[in-house]
Amino acid sequence: MRRSTFAVLTMGAFLMAAPGLHAQEAGAEAEAPAVEAPADLQVIAGSILNPGSVDPMPLNFEFTGSGDDLEGAITVPAVEDMRIVMNELMLTDSRFTFSFQAPGNSNYIECDLERQDDDSFSGECFDDTGTVVPMEIGAFEG
Repeated sequence: MRRSTFAVLTMGAFLMAAPGLHAQEAGAEAEAPAVEAPADLQVIAGSILNPGSVDPMPLNFEFTGSGDDLEGAITVPAVEDMRIVMNELMLTDSRFTFSFQAPGNSNYIECDLERQDDDSFSGECFDDTGTVVPMEIGAFEG
């Protein structure tokens, strides 16, 4: 995924994470105990800072299920009917990792976010070209 793709995502499409480097971390993380998230639908605000942007792009993260059945999707409030399914969700006491396929592109993006003191998550998303972008997700409710 190139910087131009990130710009397109900023204007409507949207982006996140990286393969190779974090695939190893995700494998190690899989051994950590899963943290239960509430089973009901939760919409949690977040953001991503695309390359060349000064202001973060607002995102919404939709979560349902819990533990091994946790499912998620990303929506972009500024873009009607855009919903990106999150894959390989792993939520532990200290990390939240996931991947997704960029809209209109076959590249996968992987995200590795650390839990903050306020239970929100902050970290970086990577693509296969080495482009890195910061991402934040608010805390789960309840």
